[in-house]
Amino acid sequence: MILLKFVLWLSISLVFYAYAGYAAVIALLARFFPHPSRSDKAYRPMVTTLIAAHNEEDWIEAKIQNCLEQSYPAEFHEVLIISDGSTDNTAQIVRKYANQGIVLLEEKTRTGKMAVVNRAISQAKGEIIVFSDANNLYNPEAIANLVQHFAESKVGCVAGEKQILKTGDAPSSGGEGLYWKYESFLKRCDSAFYSVVGATGEIYAVRRELYQPPPSDSLLDDFMVSMNIARRGYRVLYEPQAISYETGSASLRDEYKRRTRIFCGGYQSIARLPELLNPRFGRLWFTYVSHRFLRWAITPFLLPLILLCNFGLARRSPFYRLLLLAQIGFYGLGLIGLRQLDRTGKCPRPIYVPAYFLFLHFAELVGFKRWLTQRQSGIWERSERAKKSF
Repeated sequence: MILLKFVLWLSISLVFYAYAGYAAVIALLARFFPHPSRSDKAYRPMVTTLIAAHNEEDWIEAKIQNCLEQSYPAEFHEVLIISDGSTDNTAQIVRKYANQGIVLLEEKTRTGKMAVVNRAISQAKGEIIVFSDANNLYNPEAIANLVQHFAESKVGCVAGEKQILKTGDAPSSGGEGLYWKYESFLKRCDSAFYSVVGATGEIYAVRRELYQPPPSDSLLDDFMVSMNIARRGYRVLYEPQAISYETGSASLRDEYKRRTRIFCGGYQSIARLPELLNPRFGRLWFTYVSHRFLRWAITPFLLPLILLCNFGLARRSPFYRLLLLAQIGFYGLGLIGLRQLDRTGKCPRPIYVPAYFLFLHFAELVGFKRWLTQRQSGIWERSERAKKSF
């Protein structure tokens, strides 16, 4: 019984720290022990915005217009779009903008995102590379706000802010939006304390000279690229005024497909970056273990362990029976919420949090299984996004 209690409360403590305690700790550390950096709005290096696209005819024209409307001076801004084996009109649409400086690289057969990105970087003119997707749009000052931080020589990567636009036809957008608001808070604190642990693939910039191609089968190339820069002693900063807007997944099933791939990539990345678990990395080690490693690699397995330990203790104490009922109630509400989301696309606000919490952790466990069995393809299978006029 003593062992069960120890395991139960240790597990609860770790889960609480990963999801709430760390947020409080890093907020205090960022305030009282910041690691400031220099930025310069007049800094004007050559920048390449790089967009890999596969069958993005519904989004690519709006994306091009968005790139052309950036406040960063056009003479210092190259837009490079790679069509990766597109079978729709993506390449034809891009060609219409050749006289406005939009450069098209076209692969006739699909080779995967990393293969075309690495080819494009070898031909890019910019000393700063901004990575973007075809189905997200930036605020007009996004690139300028990213670039200003590279005036500091020890800054190797700058991550932007991802915002999910809530749409009536996107049942997952409420949960996604809540998740990204929390992530944005943690990133602001991580960045102020020392370094963000992983960039958001929709909007991040790197020094071209520091770019290290991740393995071609990498599932989270944005995480691998940014953390490879961080482990070499450069900072990865967060710029909340460089904003990427996109809609949520069109359905819960599309969001599930996307999330299982992301979590599978999380386990893959942890396995490929074992040195970051070494305390010699100091502040980076602390944020990496607290923000990423615990959340991705530990807490998904602690939740069922907590439930099992609680079952073993419930027979002997009214307190543990109440705790067990609270857990069963929480997960029960989550299941009800998921069922409603799947069937109707709507979920009462009070049960949205348990529903999305349960959804994320189930996707994490499935992602772990796929990583173990090597069943996740390295070629990105695009999930459908909800339609919205930006």
